[in-house]
Amino acid sequence: MISGRIPCPVKCPILLRDITFSNIRRNIKKKGLAEYDIVAANKGAVLVIEVKNKLQKRMIDSFINKKLPKFKKAFPQYLGYKLLAGIRALVVKDVVGRYAEESGLYVLMQASDGGTTLINRKNFRAKEFS
Repeated sequence: MISGRIPCPVKCPILLRDITFSNIRRNIKKKGLAEYDIVAANKGAVLVIEVKNKLQKRMIDSFINKKLPKFKKAFPQYLGYKLLAGIRALVVKDVVGRYAEESGLYVLMQASDGGTTLINRKNFRAKEFS
């Protein structure tokens, strides 16, 4: 389970605040159309996570404006799902993390123990993308 600072392989459930995702896939591709690092789904929502080493603002913009809009076209089995998104990085500067959060993304950062830490503020509301 990824929630707080818990070491976990990507195949275990992901818990983001009050939503659990248990069907998790890595590196899914639709040849010539799109590629996504982590896709996690439950009965009504799908979470797409972009993974980077050092997060930069331009990467966030590219993910939101170029990659996410192609997702449901590339994977029509998720057409009826609520689309949520997140960014995971080894290094996230505060200003860049806040920009991602203000853009409606879950922001995940690698913890020193190898686990993952959700760094969104407590009042964060994820954006539903289309």
